[in-house]
Amino acid sequence: MFGVKNEANVDEWLNESITAFLAKKDTTDQNTKHFTTDKFHATAFKLALDTVRIPLSMFSHAIVKRLALRKNNTGANQSCFFETTLELIQYVSMAMIECIPEHQKYVGDCHVCQLHCRKCRSYFGRQGTVFQVLAEGPFAILHHYGLELPDELPKIPTFTDEDELSYRYDLSLPMHTVPEDCNDFGRKITAQQKEEGGPRCEYGTKVPDEWQKEDCILQHLYLHNMAEAMRTDIYFSGDEIARMTYTISLLFSIFDVARHRYEYTHTQY
Repeated sequence: MFGVKNEANVDEWLNESITAFLAKKDTTDQNTKHFTTDKFHATAFKLALDTVRIPLSMFSHAIVKRLALRKNNTGANQSCFFETTLELIQYVSMAMIECIPEHQKYVGDCHVCQLHCRKCRSYFGRQGTVFQVLAEGPFAILHHYGLELPDELPKIPTFTDEDELSYRYDLSLPMHTVPEDCNDFGRKITAQQKEEGGPRCEYGTKVPDEWQKEDCILQHLYLHNMAEAMRTDIYFSGDEIARMTYTISLLFSIFDVARHRYEYTHTQY
């Protein structure tokens, strides 16, 4: 998983990692007068660990470009995804926070991982294997951005349990593949995030007085991008069913496959 390479976002990813590495190195050099070999090894390992992050946009960009190429080759219209979904995934990375030398089926499947927001540079969501983290990814992302649905919606007497799930699915932002994602499984994840005080993204909320000019500019940029994505989805005039199908396929390939793989590996032991 952490050996995947893709042209999309690789340069940006490497530049960000190298910049972070050099910044931490400078701080370490200034604060440490006597740097022993053991401390150097520990610090180097920690710095290397902090840079092991894979942006989810690497996969979404690869899928979008591959499908667009296929459409162009067949002479069909350009494929379209929910822009809101792509925007929500854009700044989220999978980060390794602890290296585990053992593995079960694949090298790296026991590493401890967590989602990382490249906007506010904070870690959020559960800590666990890559399968566990991605399985809960959509709910953790929505909670981090403050866009999750409330635990309970106004009751509609004529609704069955199935109707209620479909209703929650329709009201939620496009981050789920099937209405069943909005059942107790999703509610428990959101409740756990609230109970543990999962960090909310600093961007998209009220601007603190102490923010620097650069942060204010980023705030406007992120809000503008999200507003444009939602506007595109609302006023989309193309094939709604095709767009939904493509988006569900993208979400399934990134998140749902991890959930099924996690369930599969745990039934084998």
